[in-house]
Amino acid sequence: MGSSFVRRLRAGALWVEEWFAPPICVHCGKHRWGGLPLCRSCLRILRDSRPEDDEAVLGLAWVRAAFRLTPPQQSLIHGFKYSHLRRHIRFLCAWLRWRKIWIDDLTRFDAIVPVPLHPARKRERGYNQSELIALEIGHMSGTVVMPKILRRVRFTSTQTKLGHDDRARNLENAFRADAVMAKGKRILLVDDVCTTGSTLGHCRDELLRAGAVSVEALVLAWVEKREVVGGG
Repeated sequence: MGSSFVRRLRAGALWVEEWFAPPICVHCGKHRWGGLPLCRSCLRILRDSRPEDDEAVLGLAWVRAAFRLTPPQQSLIHGFKYSHLRRHIRFLCAWLRWRKIWIDDLTRFDAIVPVPLHPARKRERGYNQSELIALEIGHMSGTVVMPKILRRVRFTSTQTKLGHDDRARNLENAFRADAVMAKGKRILLVDDVCTTGSTLGHCRDELLRAGAVSVEALVLAWVEKREVVGGG
Protein backbone atom coordinates (compact mmCIF):
# COMPACT_ATOMS: atom_id res chain seq x y z
CA MET A 1 0.00 0.00 0.00
CA GLY A 2 1.56 3.30 -1.11
CA SER A 3 2.45 5.99 1.42
CA SER A 4 0.43 8.61 -0.49
CA PHE A 5 -2.66 6.40 -0.31
CA VAL A 6 -2.16 5.91 3.44
CA ARG A 7 -1.85 9.67 3.94
CA ARG A 8 -5.08 10.25 2.00
CA LEU A 9 -6.80 7.53 3.99
CA ARG A 10 -5.72 9.08 7.30
CA ALA A 11 -6.79 12.54 6.14
CA GLY A 12 -10.19 11.15 5.17
CA ALA A 13 -10.57 9.47 8.55
CA LEU A 14 -9.81 12.74 10.34
CA TRP A 15 -12.37 14.57 8.17
CA VAL A 16 -15.05 12.01 9.06
CA GLU A 17 -14.08 12.30 12.74
CA GLU A 18 -14.53 16.08 12.61
CA TRP A 19 -17.77 16.00 10.59
CA PHE A 20 -19.62 13.52 12.78
CA ALA A 21 -18.44 14.81 16.18
CA PRO A 22 -21.55 15.59 18.28
CA PRO A 23 -22.06 19.34 18.94
CA ILE A 24 -21.62 18.99 22.71
CA CYS A 25 -18.79 19.87 25.07
CA VAL A 26 -16.66 16.78 25.70
CA HIS A 27 -16.41 17.69 29.38
CA CYS A 28 -19.75 19.01 30.64
CA GLY A 29 -22.15 18.03 27.85
CA LYS A 30 -23.34 21.57 27.10
CA HIS A 31 -23.46 22.89 23.55
CA ARG A 32 -19.87 23.35 22.41
CA TRP A 33 -18.65 26.65 21.03
CA GLY A 34 -18.38 26.65 17.26
CA GLY A 35 -16.18 23.84 15.98
CA LEU A 36 -14.23 23.57 19.24
CA PRO A 37 -14.57 20.56 21.57
CA LEU A 38 -15.50 22.63 24.64
CA CYS A 39 -18.25 25.05 25.62
CA ARG A 40 -17.54 28.69 26.52
CA SER A 41 -17.41 27.98 30.26
CA CYS A 42 -14.92 25.14 29.93
CA LEU A 43 -12.84 27.17 27.48
CA ARG A 44 -12.53 29.89 30.11
CA ILE A 45 -11.30 27.32 32.64
CA LEU A 46 -8.75 26.08 30.12
CA ARG A 47 -7.60 29.63 29.37
CA ASP A 48 -7.13 30.46 33.04
CA SER A 49 -5.15 27.27 33.74
CA ARG A 50 -2.07 28.42 31.81
CA PRO A 51 1.04 28.57 34.00
CA GLU A 52 3.51 31.45 33.74
CA ASP A 53 6.05 31.17 30.92
CA ASP A 54 8.98 30.75 33.31
CA GLU A 55 7.31 28.34 35.74
CA ALA A 56 9.05 25.03 36.34
CA VAL A 57 6.87 21.93 36.61
CA LEU A 58 6.76 20.35 40.07
CA GLY A 59 10.17 21.80 40.87
CA LEU A 60 11.72 20.32 37.72
CA ALA A 61 13.43 23.29 36.14
CA TRP A 62 13.92 21.42 32.85
CA VAL A 63 10.20 20.67 32.37
CA ARG A 64 7.68 23.23 31.11
CA ALA A 65 3.92 22.86 30.63
CA ALA A 66 1.31 24.61 28.56
CA PHE A 67 -1.37 24.20 31.25
CA ARG A 68 -2.08 23.08 34.76
CA LEU A 69 -4.34 20.06 34.46
CA THR A 70 -8.00 20.99 34.94
CA PRO A 71 -11.13 18.79 34.60
CA PRO A 72 -11.96 20.08 31.07
CA GLN A 73 -8.44 19.37 29.89
CA GLN A 74 -8.48 15.95 31.55
CA SER A 75 -11.52 15.15 29.40
CA LEU A 76 -9.65 16.28 26.28
CA ILE A 77 -6.60 14.18 27.15
CA HIS A 78 -8.73 11.15 28.03
CA GLY A 79 -10.38 11.55 24.62
CA PHE A 80 -7.18 11.32 22.61
CA LYS A 81 -5.61 8.62 24.80
CA TYR A 82 -8.55 6.24 25.03
CA SER A 83 -11.21 7.25 22.48
CA HIS A 84 -9.11 7.99 19.37
CA LEU A 85 -10.13 11.68 19.37
CA ARG A 86 -6.93 12.97 17.82
CA ARG A 87 -8.50 16.32 17.00
CA HIS A 88 -8.11 17.15 20.71
CA ILE A 89 -4.33 17.07 20.24
CA ARG A 90 -4.52 19.61 17.43
CA PHE A 91 -6.81 21.81 19.51
CA LEU A 92 -4.52 21.83 22.57
CA CYS A 93 -1.36 22.37 20.53
CA ALA A 94 -3.01 25.27 18.72
CA TRP A 95 -2.99 27.20 22.01
CA LEU A 96 0.81 27.25 21.80
CA ARG A 97 0.57 29.25 18.57
CA TRP A 98 -0.86 32.12 20.60
CA ARG A 99 2.21 32.08 22.81
CA LYS A 100 4.79 33.00 20.20
CA ILE A 101 7.59 33.33 22.74
CA TRP A 102 7.37 29.58 23.38
CA ILE A 103 7.53 28.64 19.70
CA ASP A 104 10.51 30.93 19.10
CA ASP A 105 12.28 29.39 22.09
CA LEU A 106 11.85 25.87 20.69
CA THR A 107 14.08 26.64 17.71
CA ARG A 108 17.16 26.26 19.93
CA PHE A 109 16.71 22.48 20.01
CA ASP A 110 18.24 20.12 17.46
CA ALA A 111 15.48 17.52 17.76
CA ILE A 112 12.07 16.94 19.30
CA VAL A 113 11.71 13.44 20.77
CA PRO A 114 8.33 12.06 21.91
CA VAL A 115 8.15 9.82 24.95
CA PRO A 116 7.75 6.40 23.31
CA LEU A 117 5.05 3.79 23.82
CA HIS A 118 5.89 0.11 23.90
CA PRO A 119 5.10 -1.40 20.46
CA ALA A 120 2.35 -3.57 21.96
CA ARG A 121 0.68 -0.53 23.53
CA LYS A 122 1.03 1.44 20.30
CA ARG A 123 -0.62 -1.37 18.32
CA GLU A 124 -3.45 -1.45 20.84
CA ARG A 125 -4.03 2.33 20.69
CA GLY A 126 -3.23 2.75 17.00
CA TYR A 127 -0.82 5.65 17.56
CA ASN A 128 1.47 7.25 20.13
CA GLN A 129 -0.23 10.42 21.34
CA SER A 130 3.10 11.93 22.40
CA GLU A 131 4.42 11.48 18.87
CA LEU A 132 1.38 13.27 17.44
CA ILE A 133 1.93 16.13 19.90
CA ALA A 134 5.61 16.25 18.92
CA LEU A 135 4.71 16.43 15.22
CA GLU A 136 2.35 19.35 15.86
CA ILE A 137 5.02 21.21 17.83
CA GLY A 138 7.67 20.39 15.23
CA HIS A 139 5.46 21.78 12.48
CA MET A 140 4.95 25.02 14.42
CA SER A 141 8.59 25.51 15.40
CA GLY A 142 10.36 24.08 12.34
CA THR A 143 12.35 21.71 14.57
CA VAL A 144 12.88 18.18 13.30
CA VAL A 145 10.99 15.38 15.10
CA MET A 146 13.06 12.23 15.68
CA PRO A 147 10.90 9.51 17.27
CA LYS A 148 13.44 6.76 16.64
CA ILE A 149 16.09 8.21 18.95
CA LEU A 150 14.30 6.73 21.98
CA ARG A 151 12.52 3.38 22.29
CA ARG A 152 10.52 1.73 25.05
CA VAL A 153 12.00 -1.75 25.25
CA ARG A 154 10.16 -3.14 28.27
CA PHE A 155 6.39 -3.35 28.63
CA THR A 156 5.29 -1.68 31.85
CA SER A 157 2.04 -1.49 33.75
CA THR A 158 0.11 1.77 33.65
CA GLN A 159 1.47 4.56 35.84
CA THR A 160 -1.99 5.92 36.66
CA LYS A 161 -2.46 4.55 40.18
CA LEU A 162 1.18 4.28 41.25
CA GLY A 163 2.92 6.53 43.75
CA HIS A 164 6.22 8.27 43.07
CA ASP A 165 8.51 5.44 44.22
CA ASP A 166 6.46 2.74 42.49
CA ARG A 167 6.44 4.79 39.27
CA ALA A 168 10.23 4.99 39.35
CA ARG A 169 10.64 1.24 39.93
CA ASN A 170 8.07 0.46 37.24
CA LEU A 171 10.17 2.27 34.63
CA GLU A 172 13.61 0.88 35.44
CA ASN A 173 15.39 -0.19 32.24
CA ALA A 174 12.25 0.55 30.21
CA PHE A 175 13.93 2.89 27.67
CA ARG A 176 16.84 2.68 25.23
CA ALA A 177 18.33 5.54 23.26
CA ASP A 178 20.26 5.35 20.00
CA ALA A 179 23.74 6.68 20.79
CA VAL A 180 24.50 7.52 17.15
CA MET A 181 21.38 9.68 16.74
CA ALA A 182 21.47 11.21 20.24
CA LYS A 183 25.14 12.18 20.37
CA GLY A 184 25.75 15.91 20.58
CA LYS A 185 22.09 16.91 20.27
CA ARG A 186 20.04 19.37 22.29
CA ILE A 187 16.79 17.47 22.73
CA LEU A 188 13.27 18.51 23.63
CA LEU A 189 11.27 15.64 25.13
CA VAL A 190 7.51 15.83 24.56
CA ASP A 191 4.71 14.11 26.48
CA ASP A 192 1.04 14.74 27.24
CA VAL A 193 0.97 14.95 31.06
CA CYS A 194 3.55 15.20 33.84
CA THR A 195 2.49 13.90 37.26
CA THR A 196 5.66 13.09 39.20
CA GLY A 197 8.18 13.41 36.38
CA SER A 198 9.27 9.74 36.63
CA THR A 199 8.69 8.92 32.97
CA LEU A 200 10.36 12.09 31.74
CA GLY A 201 13.25 11.62 34.17
CA HIS A 202 14.00 8.08 32.99
CA CYS A 203 13.85 9.19 29.36
CA ARG A 204 16.14 12.13 30.06
CA ASP A 205 18.70 9.99 31.89
CA GLU A 206 18.82 7.50 29.03
CA LEU A 207 19.26 10.23 26.39
CA LEU A 208 22.06 11.87 28.36
CA ARG A 209 23.79 8.50 28.77
CA ALA A 210 23.55 8.07 25.01
CA GLY A 211 25.43 11.33 24.44
CA ALA A 212 22.82 14.10 24.21
CA VAL A 213 24.34 17.38 25.41
CA SER A 214 21.10 18.62 26.98
CA VAL A 215 17.53 17.38 27.48
CA GLU A 216 14.54 19.52 28.40
CA ALA A 217 10.84 18.65 28.27
CA LEU A 218 7.53 20.16 27.25
CA VAL A 219 4.17 18.69 28.27
CA LEU A 220 0.63 19.76 27.56
CA ALA A 221 -0.27 19.71 31.25
CA TRP A 222 1.13 19.12 34.69
CA VAL A 223 -0.71 17.73 37.69
CA GLU A 224 -0.50 19.58 40.99
CA LYS A 225 0.71 17.40 43.85
CA ARG A 226 -2.57 17.43 45.70
CA GLU A 227 -4.27 15.71 42.75
CA VAL A 228 -4.03 12.03 41.88
CA VAL A 229 -4.35 11.85 38.10
CA GLY A 230 -2.57 9.59 35.62
CA GLY A 231 0.28 10.86 33.49
CA GLY A 232 3.97 10.76 32.81
